[in-house]
Amino acid sequence: MSVLVKLYPTRLGFVNGFQLTSLAVGHGAAELVVGGLYDVGGFKTPFLVAGSMMLIVTVGLAAFMVDIDKTVVAGDVDGDAKEKHVSVFAILRVPWVLLTLFMMLLVNLAYSAASALLAVQMKKEFGSSATIFSTAFSTQIAINAIVAPLVGLLLDRGWRARPMIVVGTALMGLGCLLVGPADFLHLPHALWLVFVSMVAWGVGRIMTVAAGTCFIYHHCESIGLGTVVELRVATAGLTRTDLSTGFAIGPIILSPMVVIWGFKKTFMLLGFV
Repeated sequence: MSVLVKLYPTRLGFVNGFQLTSLAVGHGAAELVVGGLYDVGGFKTPFLVAGSMMLIVTVGLAAFMVDIDKTVVAGDVDGDAKEKHVSVFAILRVPWVLLTLFMMLLVNLAYSAASALLAVQMKKEFGSSATIFSTAFSTQIAINAIVAPLVGLLLDRGWRARPMIVVGTALMGLGCLLVGPADFLHLPHALWLVFVSMVAWGVGRIMTVAAGTCFIYHHCESIGLGTVVELRVATAGLTRTDLSTGFAIGPIILSPMVVIWGFKKTFMLLGFV
């Protein structure tokens, strides 16, 4: 992400959306490809194929990737400004940045926990097969792949990031309330609500992450932290660390809560948060 932002510093929103699309497609394809390789060659085969492909791609990148430090792109800043380094700690001292990062952390925490726990819950509640879950998950991935670049383009064309973050987090919260569903909603306990929840999670996460990254950058720029490429790169690296943390701790935090309080109450609490 940081490399792409440095190559295309004036297209922060689209680069964000493009990367989220790549992640969505890769995540969705992995479910199908890995399953097929496992059926063909057993446990070792998916890892052998994935490892071999990574080595080939690494060699290709080393041989053909441009030197980004010497690449001049449209909309770049002047040479003197490029030398200014932006401290991540300076960015983290901004209250609005911390709040936005916390919201993005919660969104990815919920998304990763749902991805890990929902298959078991669907089988328990509805007797759903792996095929049903894979269909729901693949539908969500396809919608994400379409929505992500559109959100990025809208952000690059001047759409305000803050309302988009609010809508995105609201969709995530709504998905958490519907997946149970929460008792106060008085909705039937139906499989279609799970599908709706997964779509809301996917679109909400895309909007929050893409808009949140753009908001942090533009807010830091507006308070004088700089208008340099390094600020964009620092923002991209910081938000991706935040996302990875959310993905890592989501199942760890929510799994014990599901055991103690149950799936419905845990996600209802998460929805309100």
